[in-house]
Amino acid sequence: MSETIMNRAANIGSKLVYPMKASRVSTVSLASRMKYSQPLISKLRSGKANLQYEQVESLLEAVPKQSGHLLIDILNQLSNGLIPPSVNGKYLYLTPSSMEDRVLEEAKQASQALMNASDEFGRPIKSLNDFHDPEEAFNQLYDLTKYSLTLEVVIGEHIGWDTPEIQKHCRDREMYLKKHRYQIV
Repeated sequence: MSETIMNRAANIGSKLVYPMKASRVSTVSLASRMKYSQPLISKLRSGKANLQYEQVESLLEAVPKQSGHLLIDILNQLSNGLIPPSVNGKYLYLTPSSMEDRVLEEAKQASQALMNASDEFGRPIKSLNDFHDPEEAFNQLYDLTKYSLTLEVVIGEHIGWDTPEIQKHCRDREMYLKKHRYQIV
């Protein structure tokens, strides 16, 4: 039995509350904007119904403020875990200064783990007896990605960008990197 590569739905539960408040959208108004019933929106908010892939775009258009964390969590579920979920604000203050400290520490750990695994990366896989260092590099890169992705959203929100503006800046950066052939810039 194979694992699901991509999910077609995401359970957004209470994660919908903050973007709705920030965007000043009620359940009734959100239902109207998305062209769905108010009971469905209530079920999405309570976690009793899943957001279908086809509904993601209309939801994000209807709640553009502070929906970056919601989008990350949706992508986490749709990618079946490949994209890490957003950092839970219950355990860490989601401010640029507190997140910056965490990302810097995660970057140090990821860098050290990569250095420790570099000799294994240069050898054929058949010659490896121990995968601890490569696995630790994978784990540390996952952690760095999780906290960095959340920090991008936190910085954007701190500057005053809504989620579409954050996405535009991400696309602009990717275009810049392509233009420079992905050199270190």
